[in-house]
Amino acid sequence: MIELETLKKKIIYRANYRGTKEMDILLSKFVDKYINKFSKSELEDLFDFLNMEDEVIYNFYQTKK
Repeated sequence: MIELETLKKKIIYRANYRGTKEMDILLSKFVDKYINKFSKSELEDLFDFLNMEDEVIYNFYQTKK
């Protein structure tokens, strides 16, 4: 379980410290709401997603909105 908790901490950190305040707010709210509902596989996918550039994530968000 330590591995899972470490992954969650990394995700929370990455969601809160993106580089732009807008992305910090957008992603941190999403992560806060869903992090405990995701499986380990989903958390790994989320971690990979959060390692993408802000512009890529923002464009993804805009097209899915």
